[in-house]
Amino acid sequence: MSVLPVSARRPRLIATDLDGTVIGYRHTRSGRLSPRTIAALRAAHEAGVVVVFVTGRPLRWLGPLQDQLGDVGPVICSNGAVVVDVAADRVLVSHPLETAAMGRVVARVRALDPTATFGAEALEGFFWEDAFAADEFGQSRAATVEEALPAEATVVKLMAKSGRMDPDAFLAAVREVGEGIVTATHSAPGVPLVEMSAPGVHKAATLAEYAARHGIAAEDVVAFGDMPNDAEMLAWAGLGLAVASAHPSLREVADAVVGACDDDGVAAAIEQLLALPTR
Repeated sequence: MSVLPVSARRPRLIATDLDGTVIGYRHTRSGRLSPRTIAALRAAHEAGVVVVFVTGRPLRWLGPLQDQLGDVGPVICSNGAVVVDVAADRVLVSHPLETAAMGRVVARVRALDPTATFGAEALEGFFWEDAFAADEFGQSRAATVEEALPAEATVVKLMAKSGRMDPDAFLAAVREVGEGIVTATHSAPGVPLVEMSAPGVHKAATLAEYAARHGIAAEDVVAFGDMPNDAEMLAWAGLGLAVASAHPSLREVADAVVGACDDDGVAAAIEQLLALPTR
């Protein structure tokens, strides 16, 4: 788009999702950012704008970001469950799931969909049951996720995958049975995979905490996203922008739509934002 619906002032903080927003899905494994996107993010950082990456990615998938951007931005990962200083390789904040709550929601999801399989992202690594993922994706194999998890594991994201339901229907069903136990969302296009965090933990909540600690109000934040797990973040930010390739539900709630991920839509928008005066 040529003109952003924004007041004539540069934002103090830019928050962006990664996969499907600034990293094309064909580059999910490599984490490759385009040269234009790298230049725009670096320019924002060098101009004094706080850049925060807010992603569903786990800790173990953040290496490529640091390789390409160095000290640009902290990362809020696992849908808000973890805040990490990638350059220092240090976890700053974590919001883990309670073991009892995880057990209750696993039982409820199995009851509604016997084909459901489970994996768990923990600070210690990724643990999964045999039917959930191929060997190279995890550190432990077992018949159930309960057996796979070490007793001391700090689980920050529980994942459930359906073998028979479509993605949106599965998300709605898990939200219903998990209400009050977990926060459930979805970020993988076309895959019936639901991601669950502790109650009240989502991208917007953790981003709001981070912004408050740095004295930045929501009205001074611009956020970019592409999937349902970005909805709260776009609603919280002073300006919430969806990429043109986003899930229809996100485009509906966004303040405006920018260019598609593969067309460097976020980079083009940042370039416009940096052209605004600071006051």
